[in-house]
This record gives sequence, structure tokens and C-alpha cells, in this order.
Amino acid sequence: MWKEIIITIVVIGVLIGGGAIARAINEKKYNDKIEKIASEIYAEGKGTESNPYIVDNAYRLSSMSKLDKFKRYFKLTVDIDLADWEGEDSDGNPTTIWKPIVPFEGYFDGDNHTIKNLNNNLFGSCSGEIKNLNLDVNIDCNNNFWYLGTIANSSDNLIENCHVTGTFKANTDYGAIGGLVGESTGTIRNCTSSVKITTNIYSGNGEGRQRVGGIAGYGTNIENCVFNGTLDVTAYVRKGRSELNRTGKVLNSEEFVSTTCVGGIVGMLNGTVEKCVSDVGKVRLNAVLKSKLSLTDYKSNMPYVVGGIAGINKKDGSIKNCAAVFSVSEEYQPPVTLFEQEEYYIQFMVAGVAGISDGKINNVISHLSVTNTTGYGVIFGGDDHFVSNCYYYNQSFAGIYHPIKPNHFIEEEGIYMKATVGQMVEFPDGQGIWTQEEGDLLPKLIYNDIPYEYKNLTIKSEE
Repeated sequence: MWKEIIITIVVIGVLIGGGAIARAINEKKYNDKIEKIASEIYAEGKGTESNPYIVDNAYRLSSMSKLDKFKRYFKLTVDIDLADWEGEDSDGNPTTIWKPIVPFEGYFDGDNHTIKNLNNNLFGSCSGEIKNLNLDVNIDCNNNFWYLGTIANSSDNLIENCHVTGTFKANTDYGAIGGLVGESTGTIRNCTSSVKITTNIYSGNGEGRQRVGGIAGYGTNIENCVFNGTLDVTAYVRKGRSELNRTGKVLNSEEFVSTTCVGGIVGMLNGTVEKCVSDVGKVRLNAVLKSKLSLTDYKSNMPYVVGGIAGINKKDGSIKNCAAVFSVSEEYQPPVTLFEQEEYYIQFMVAGVAGISDGKINNVISHLSVTNTTGYGVIFGGDDHFVSNCYYYNQSFAGIYHPIKPNHFIEEEGIYMKATVGQMVEFPDGQGIWTQEEGDLLPKLIYNDIPYEYKNLTIKSEE
């Protein structure tokens, strides 16, 4: 019996050892394959953290896609201008449109260099890290991707110290559109977006399926970021049981009223936004009515939900130590004269911080200006729970707007408080985060160790 046990142990050991040897051989083949591909492209670097592949021209930047699944390190060492870029599309045909690096699972350090004249999103889906990068974009895309952004369409890892300027036009049937990232389930930190965003969204259903944000369309963790660009959003509002995209394809068969949520920082928040500034000079909302809609259709869904920080702040969301300077105008294109009949009723929900919030809001200031509104709130629209120590400005608005209770306004000391421009206010747990000196119109958030100077603050005489 003991002999059989010993033989069994030896056999198991041989099998385990053989498996380890096989894995080692396969790993060597794998690494040899990477080195062979890389050696034909990159003149410098080994793809390690201490010795990254050096990206010093547009060809080597584009060629990262050939190593995108190998979790290697890359470093940009020069500014790159893509104005004269010529590459290949997915079918191998010549094109001047940048082909996104996708899927990217490595580490990219821009070393604070700039990529100019980018005409498509730099990365597609991204599971790697991107940091220290400047982008100057001129993007005009028209597709059915779920997520659209300038740096990446989607990211589940880290984007840090990245800054984007330029114009971003995006037309899609559904999903999330962001000034940096369409959908972020990772972290965006220490980033700025000065992008002029223009988007047409043709479909959507249920709770905020159409999401637009200055930093991210959908986000879970955004820290120390600024958006000071513009938002121009056109949504095609409809209801029905067959949701069609522009080509007539049925996307689902559930009854819905399409909902678009728009936020200065994030369209829909399901996590944390902290120490962020939404300093937006222009927000234009255009609703194109494609269905008969009555007030009762909005009991569960609003066609437009808009907030200075977040369009929708979900139950697990938290907005803390943020400032929103937000100016909104609304337009609509109904099939017949608006309000001529009740079935063509349209409702916008606009609020200074979050259009609808089931999460927390703490230490936030909001200066909201609106025109042509059919619904508004100064801090957030919805119930008044989980809110503390927030200040709002502009005497035109005096409380919280409830879309289902249009005359229900609330103001409570210690929760959301009216302040006048130039008034000194305090944040008991915000030391080192906020500053306000005599003469400052609003409290200033400390951004990168410097008080943030508002660029789009317009003061009315009554304030």
C-alpha cells in the first residue's frame, strides 16, 4: 500500500513539475513574440516600468495597438501633430481618420507632452493607465458605439493628469458621451476638460440611458477635475414599446420615455465626485419631440435631467467639496405647437448641482442661471435627504424643485442655504479645501494648491 502511495505522489509531482515547465516555455515564447514585434517598431525601450518603449512619432503611437494586450509600458517623449496623419482603417484601406488604440491594457505616460489635431478618440476601451497627457482635439464622429470620449471611449482603470481642449462632436443612438471618457468605472483624477461638446442623441430608454458629461458620461470616481468648456445637447424625446435607432433597428420592446441626463462633470454618477469645479459658460439643451407626451408620462421618467455637477446622482453617489457655475438655456422642436394640447407637454429638470439625487451632497456651492425653463432647482431636484452645508446663489431661485410637486420648495438652515454674491460663507469640515477672501464673489476651491478662478461667472444686478 505504501508503495502505491509513494508512486502516486511521484506521479503527481512529475505532472506538477511538467506543468510548471510547460508554463515557463509558453511564457518565454510569449515574451519572445512581444520582443520581436516591439523590436521592429520601437528603437528604444524594453516595455518595462523602468525602461518603457519610447514613443517619438505618430507611427509608434499608432503601433501601440499591436502591443495593446501585452500590458507593457510606453512613454511619449515629443509633441505629436496628427494634422497630416495617414493610416489604415479596419479593412486595411488608407484613411486620414485616427484609428483608436483598442483594447489598451498597458501603461501610457504622456510625460506632459501634447498630441494635436486628433480627429478621433485616442483609445477605445481601456483597462490600462493613462497619465500626464495633453490633447488638442477636433473630433466629429457619427457611430453607434455605447461610449464616446476624447481620451478613451471607456476606462476601468486610472486616467490622471490629462488635459483636453478643442471641439468634440458626437452623434450616437444611445450610451454615454464625455469630454474625457464616455464611461469610467475606474478613477479620473487631476484632469481638465475645456472641450466644446456638441451631441445629437437619437434614442435611449429608462433611467438615464443617454448620459453626457463634461468629464465623463458615466462615472464612479472623479477627483480634483475641472470642466470649463460648453455643452450643446440635442435629444430626440419619444415614448413607445419599440425603441428604434436611426437605421430602424429595434433595440428593445419595453415601454419607455427616453431620458437624457446631462452634468457639468458627469451625466450619471454611481460613485464619488470630490473637489471638482464645473465652470460652464454655455449649456444649450434642445429637445426634439417625436411622440405625444403628457404630464403623466413623466411620473417615473423625465426627458431631460440636468445638473451643474451631475445629471443623476444615484443612491451610492456622493458629491463633496464641489463648485458649479452653470448657465442653461432650453429649446424644443415639437411636432405641433408646444402646449397646444396636453399630450405634447415637455418637461426639463435643471438643478444647480444634481438634476435628480438619491445620494449625498456635502460642502457644495451652486450659481445657476437658466432661461426658457419648465422646471428647476438650486441644489438638486428630488427629495431633500443626504444634503448638508450647501450654498446657492441667484435670487431668482428659492429652494428645491420637485417635478411631481411643482409648487414644493424647501429651504432649511444647515442643509441648503441662500447666499448672496460676495457673502463670506464657511465650510466647517472644508479647511484647506476652500478659501474666500474679502472681495471674492464666491468661495474658491483649492485646485492644485491654487484657488480656482471662475472663468464663466456672470453676475446679475439683483444678486
